[in-house]
Amino acid sequence: ATVHVAWQPVDDGDLRLTTVTQTFKDKRNGWLLVSEEVAGGDVGLFGGKPGAPQDVPKATPRKNQFDTIRLGQGDPAKPAEDTP
Repeated sequence: ATVHVAWQPVDDGDLRLTTVTQTFKDKRNGWLLVSEEVAGGDVGLFGGKPGAPQDVPKATPRKNQFDTIRLGQGDPAKPAEDTP
């Protein structure tokens, strides 16, 4: 069987796609999965560190926090000075 798996790493927001080839064997109590092999797509589904998607150019790192803006205190790019 050929299976296309869409997955997302826990520490990454990018959706990955991996194609897996599975081989089954007929047993008395049903079918038994005997082998699984990555046939194409993104690496990392079965362990290891996934690489960057190849069709997407590497972007600048995302900011985890928005800039703080205080209304009525001048330029938001400059920190406000504390006055005693």
